Amino acid sequence: MRKFHTEIKNKRQFGNFYQKWQQKKQALKYRSNGLIIILLVSLSFFTGCSSDNDNSNGTTIINSISPNHGPKGTHVTINGDNFGNDASTVSISINGVNADIIDVSNSEIKFIVPPRAYNGDVALTINETEFTGPYFDYEISEVFVSTFAGGERGNVDGSLAIAKFYYPYSMAFDSHGNMFVVDKGNNRIRKITPAGEVSTFAGSSSGFADGVGTDAQFRNPKGIVIDPSDNIYITDASNTKIRRISPIGSVTTIAGSTPGDADGVGTVAKFQDPSGITIDNENNLYITDAGNHDVKRITPNLLVTTVAGSIEGYQDGFGGNAQFNSPYQITYSNEALYVIETRNHSVRKITLDGEASTITGNAESGYVNGTLPEARFFRPEGIAIDDLGNIYVADSNNRVIRRISASGIVTTLAGSTYGFEDGIGINAKFGSPSFLLLDDNYNLYVADSNNYRIRKITQE
Repeated sequence: MRKFHTEIKNKRQFGNFYQKWQQKKQALKYRSNGLIIILLVSLSFFTGCSSDNDNSNGTTIINSISPNHGPKGTHVTINGDNFGNDASTVSISINGVNADIIDVSNSEIKFIVPPRAYNGDVALTINETEFTGPYFDYEISEVFVSTFAGGERGNVDGSLAIAKFYYPYSMAFDSHGNMFVVDKGNNRIRKITPAGEVSTFAGSSSGFADGVGTDAQFRNPKGIVIDPSDNIYITDASNTKIRRISPIGSVTTIAGSTPGDADGVGTVAKFQDPSGITIDNENNLYITDAGNHDVKRITPNLLVTTVAGSIEGYQDGFGGNAQFNSPYQITYSNEALYVIETRNHSVRKITLDGEASTITGNAESGYVNGTLPEARFFRPEGIAIDDLGNIYVADSNNRVIRRISASGIVTTLAGSTYGFEDGIGINAKFGSPSFLLLDDNYNLYVADSNNYRIRKITQE
């Protein structure tokens, strides 16, 4: 347990005292009896301070919290000194979420862990002075899986309840809260408004054509990402191209041509089954080129280069020395890339300069929870990372959604056997969870492709 100490001193009184003490010291320099008088005055001053309100003139110390982990509703005690006794001057939050205070004494503060606080520091405020306290590990106690959109296989626009998809594969939010869905089987990009209305934004029959809205054509689109200006980028896998859709629905080709493996500018570059796509803070795009077993970068001026990967295999290393086997979804977080390695059954990390390492899993398939070295996955496809450092994995062939905590423990969040069933956590069933998307409230959206649905996981 970390211990935090924070002192509050009456600086104005001390400053006045210090100024007078300097004046007296100068006047009584070299006189021992004068020095003794000054020391007696000093002692009298500090004794007077200790009799004031502890909160404003003493030292506020946070020694510990107990317990330091638990679900919502857990009763927690902060132990320390000089908290005061007035509950109206005290407030507590975890990760910015306010908690209800039960009791306040000079040495203890008792509070209740609020729902959806998640992991974070305990912030204690006394008389408008804030103290950063110990870290609290929030334990998710309720996980519920529901159907967000879709049902039977088809191609129908309308409300969430009547809309139909054919192998929905990936999703992304724009700045207005609209969700865009790559409807892979229908070769379309669908739009779901915050009000729950589904429409076709771009695409029509299978093929290749630039154009506006339904005049455009895709062939087996897979990945999607949206930049801060609401431009949409699609990995058009079977056309081996990267497409851009403007906010008004105009589709253009920005990179890629015939199948192959070549760096270069724009359509000079070549891909082979481009799958996942993400974007960094400088608007560079990163693509998992599954057929070439590598990760490529596209700069804003459309220069395509290979960041990491070479031949099919499994090896950590730098740039071309690294090896992958069918990397799929990719996401950017904290100046690094996180990649799902489908056929190597692992989660990999790539620094922006190309250093590849393994976070968890290896080339051996399985279904094991536990520490990072112990965990096993079976053809995972999707990945998402929240702002607390938790990683979520769509473990496709195990039909479950896994959670890798920031402390490095792998657990099953939702799912069990193959099928379709909404419900609580591991009672729910998925067909083929392929892609994950998080919203700002830690709700997780799952492209459940074989069930032709987008599922929603709430957790608290």
